[in-house]
Amino acid sequence: MLRVFTDKSGLINNVVYAIMPFKNSLWLSTNKGVAQFDLTHEKFKAITQEEFREYNRNASLKASNGTIYFGSTHGLTYFNPLITPSRNSLINIYLTDMSVNDKPLSVEKGHIGEQDKIILNYDENTITLSYVGIDYSNQISNTYFVQLEGFDKSWMNVGSQQSIRYTHLPYGEYKFKIKVKNLDNEGFPVKELVIVIKSPFWRTIPFYLASVLLLIFCGYIGTTYWVNRKLLVQQHELETILKTQESERKRLAQDLHDDLGGSLSILRGRLSNEGVSHEMIQLVNQAIQDLRLISWNLLPPDLMKDGLVAALENAVERIQKSSDIKFTFIHFGKEKQLPEKSRIHIYRIVLEVFNNILKHSKAHEATMQLIFHEQMIYLSIEDNGIGINEESSSWGIGFKNIQTRVDNLQAQWHIDTSNLGTTFILEIPYE
Repeated sequence: MLRVFTDKSGLINNVVYAIMPFKNSLWLSTNKGVAQFDLTHEKFKAITQEEFREYNRNASLKASNGTIYFGSTHGLTYFNPLITPSRNSLINIYLTDMSVNDKPLSVEKGHIGEQDKIILNYDENTITLSYVGIDYSNQISNTYFVQLEGFDKSWMNVGSQQSIRYTHLPYGEYKFKIKVKNLDNEGFPVKELVIVIKSPFWRTIPFYLASVLLLIFCGYIGTTYWVNRKLLVQQHELETILKTQESERKRLAQDLHDDLGGSLSILRGRLSNEGVSHEMIQLVNQAIQDLRLISWNLLPPDLMKDGLVAALENAVERIQKSSDIKFTFIHFGKEKQLPEKSRIHIYRIVLEVFNNILKHSKAHEATMQLIFHEQMIYLSIEDNGIGINEESSSWGIGFKNIQTRVDNLQAQWHIDTSNLGTTFILEIPYE
């Protein structure tokens, strides 16, 4: 059966000058080089591809060692089919150049073709890569296929084009790959280059962490400022309330002393002159004494005149006279002159604690210590009573009163209480 094979069957050219059989193949010289025809599989394979070499008709020879010779107008082509290398070993692929943002890229060591990895900044995201495939058995242009893994979904056939350009690449890691195929569609080795475009600093984990820490810090500063501002407002309001209270106490004490006290003294004089009974005069005297005590509690004159120690000594003495509890007052160190408002706060705190002892403690003894240190004042009040119920409404009010004055003094305080007694401790820094 007659069979016809042409370039449509895979023959590299329809003009055949010589045919040399060897084993299961036919070796042919054509207008476009030397080809092999596999008789078993009826498949053509290009051995050389020479566009302008013209072979002579029937100019072929097979030597005893198997070497085949083909004569042409440009010389002699010869090869041994037994040792003819694969075309894969006849081609080399090189990266010849790389541009970043349209500027040539320089590498620290060697040439761009010798690099395995290139690292770029996030804004170096437009690149141009140039390459070449050198086929020592064929001078005809090869067909190039390229792929940028991580960006291209598949291989791209760029024909004989020997450069490729990518613009506005997102940050990340890519692998640029090149391969070449010849005219008989046989593949060749792949050249690879890893390209890393670094993340912008605002997309890095350290920046995220720094941003979170900054937000936390700003939140902390903002919250602290808001809390401190609120505390300052509250403190100012408390100071205003306390100042108003003390002013009202002073006014009330003065009015009681000058008006009601004077009226009672006049009444006592008239009753004495008119021969009223002794019991009636005693009641008036008691009213005058009670009025003086109320006036003194509202604004103790010795606190303003003689200082804190003298005022507390007088307070203990007065309470001792009207109570079955034995009060003891001990003080150490040299008394320092305190601002008027500080003396008033300390004095009111002591009276609040004394009042709680008198009403609720069922104590037999109570001791107050006042120690003047170099940097602070230490005050403690102890009793041997039954302890206090911190959940009771009366204690809750007293606690709030004490806390308000302690905050105003910028002091520290705490209470230890049990069924064996209660200890109140106050530490006041000097302003």
